[in-house]
Amino acid sequence: MKTIITIAKREFMQYFYTPIAYVMASVFYIINGLLFYYLLNATNTPDIQIEGSIMQYIYGDILFWIVLFVLIPVITMRLIAEEKKEKTLELILSYPITDLQIILGKFLGAFLFYTVLWIPTYLYVGILFMYQPPDIGPILSAFFGVLLVGAFFISIGIFSSALTENQIIAAMINFGIILILLLISSIESLIPSGVLKNVLGYLNFIWHIDLFKIGIINTKDIIFFLSGTFLFLFLSVRILESRKWCR
Repeated sequence: MKTIITIAKREFMQYFYTPIAYVMASVFYIINGLLFYYLLNATNTPDIQIEGSIMQYIYGDILFWIVLFVLIPVITMRLIAEEKKEKTLELILSYPITDLQIILGKFLGAFLFYTVLWIPTYLYVGILFMYQPPDIGPILSAFFGVLLVGAFFISIGIFSSALTENQIIAAMINFGIILILLLISSIESLIPSGVLKNVLGYLNFIWHIDLFKIGIINTKDIIFFLSGTFLFLFLSVRILESRKWCR
């Protein structure tokens, strides 16, 4: 466990040594800030109708998904690909460190950075309390859902980064996998009732996250995101192990 924490700390601090992290963080906060400002004004405009709370839009609106689709590939694209390109992965693997420890350490470092990015958005909750106290339950459950979907996407990003030594290609693979999962919801709506429709419906991650936004935490949804996260982390470990077989 100590080794995993050490790797996680190294990866977390590494984000603050690269300008792209600051650029992404700035864009992230500007977009969310503008969205919050618009929604706050909209609630005081009689002609504009907003369904649900403001924080439900922050944690699940179309802008949320757009930002997430760009943010996660940028966060994860360098995790394994950079090690391959710089030929440092072989050096790391020569130490008494297991492939699982490497993957978990990098995952935790990226997940911690992702979580830190979202924490300041809770300033919006404080601002809302100045106007009218919001229902804190759906806000907490929505944030929990944001963490779950983030962990799932980050695991996909690590898997994508393990497939190549080119960071741009890793980001494109990550985006492609997430996009395919997103398209499943559209395909599922076109299929008549049956086993295939049920399977595709279960794989629709947007359907799983929607309940969190309204304050409902379902065990089935938690299992979906955790099992997806474990699956891609497992596949990432297998990819690292395959490099040993090729040597």
